[in-house]
Amino acid sequence: MNISLSACLSAAAFCGAFFAAAAATTAAESEPPEVPTAAEAEAIIEAEMAVRAAREQQRRTALLATPALEEWESLRADGTRTLFRRVTTPPPQPASAPTPSATASEPSNFSPPETRHRTITLAATVFDRSHSELHWRDPEGRSWRVWSNVDFNLLAHVTAFGDDAVAWTPFVFVSNSSSSEQQAMIQLAAELGETYNPPTGPDPALFTSDDPEYIVFAESESEVPEILFEKLDALLAYFSENQERLAAEHERRSRLNEARRQWQEQNPPAKRDTVINFWSNP
Repeated sequence: MNISLSACLSAAAFCGAFFAAAAATTAAESEPPEVPTAAEAEAIIEAEMAVRAAREQQRRTALLATPALEEWESLRADGTRTLFRRVTTPPPQPASAPTPSATASEPSNFSPPETRHRTITLAATVFDRSHSELHWRDPEGRSWRVWSNVDFNLLAHVTAFGDDAVAWTPFVFVSNSSSSEQQAMIQLAAELGETYNPPTGPDPALFTSDDPEYIVFAESESEVPEILFEKLDALLAYFSENQERLAAEHERRSRLNEARRQWQEQNPPAKRDTVINFWSNP
């Protein structure tokens, strides 16, 4: 791992310990997924919604096919009806078979690997889909600010990574800030006679390359908890090994979400009656 202490940003500013991402300890997980075109994304969502509608109709048909002992309707304010149907008590579900386990007379030869389970919890603000400002709190409640040249949107949906030695579970909470949105806020504040000071993101000039890097702000390197370096090194090493796949997954997710939003806008939910089956236990 490359380590060097950066210069102070100004006389009053903190010094930052600069770290390049550590050598990756995990292999790339899979090939990048195909990113659909706008037309392909629209077709995928059309099929998804058709399947959802068919399942809903099947569920409704099954409810109405169950013999009712009695039923009555209630009219709602929006003009739709709720049909209440008292049905017979369903038969008990068969108990699942117990999972075989080793006993004293049948010792197990399986020895699970001693994997350490660790978590990474970060709040990230991404500026112009480029650089990120991170915040992390230690168990004592102290907060640490970190700058990175990584777009943490690409890590927001990662739920687990690691190897046989360490299994990491990241929780990355991401918000985004764009120059155009901030400029609009400045103009709106000016029209109202107010002053708006937008948040300033990381300075790209502080990073030495396009490789994943981060800067931890502290009075000195010795004040930074070692565990923070360990967490960031692991996360950025994983990112470095899987960057292409993570970027493709994010783009695919974004296009499908946009196609889904457009479909829902063009197909607002219709008012529908509701069927409720219930029973009373003896």
